[in-house]
Amino acid sequence: MRVIGFASGKGGVGKTTIVANLAILMSKWMKVIVVDADVFLPNLHAAFGLRTATTLSDVLTGNVDVEMAIYSVSTNLHVMPASPAPNLKIDRLSEVIDELKKDYDRILIDFSAGLSKMASIPMESADILFLITNPEKASLVSAQKVKKIGEELGVKGGGVILNRYAGEKELFKVTETMLGRIVGLIRESKYVAKSWEIGKPFVVLYPNSGITKDLVNTMLNITGQNRRIKPYGKLWARLKGD
Repeated sequence: MRVIGFASGKGGVGKTTIVANLAILMSKWMKVIVVDADVFLPNLHAAFGLRTATTLSDVLTGNVDVEMAIYSVSTNLHVMPASPAPNLKIDRLSEVIDELKKDYDRILIDFSAGLSKMASIPMESADILFLITNPEKASLVSAQKVKKIGEELGVKGGGVILNRYAGEKELFKVTETMLGRIVGLIRESKYVAKSWEIGKPFVVLYPNSGITKDLVNTMLNITGQNRRIKPYGKLWARLKGD
């Protein structure tokens, strides 16, 4: 699956953080581009500390060519940021993705959160869709609605990444029941806020941290290497905490 989409039912679950860090990890073995398809509140560029002028939004309006909106993070990792453009014709995203396929082994797409057309229409560009949610009922219910949209669009479901986990074992089970297989369990960590302040993904700044190890296991599951994800309780979460 070359085009990997990431969606969430609501904002603030850490979707962009997860996507940016996964892109860093994947780029160690393959050529990767990560595309910010959130034209409401785009902030993928900030995760990498990038200053941008031309973006995906300019490409979709036909003002510039695709290559003008691509920024290099490293030899194997490029970013296509977005800029706020809520009235954009987002359905043209599939044309952009088709062009990117010529040059990249993996394309990661950070979709807009929620259930609007600007969030759902671009999902058809993905070969496989992963849901990112938090261990709280409101987040799970909204993610379930996004899952249904993905199914109606015919996009293959890849599983769930449960982010900001702090030992909520019961909600781990509820997540599996509502949303399906959990491919990633990402702990709550102080390193996330620090990485945003600095403008570099935490897997770069804190490569030996527990949360980086969580992301490595998640990346292995996404790429088909099948790491077992086991829930743990709140006491163990405090002991494991970064």
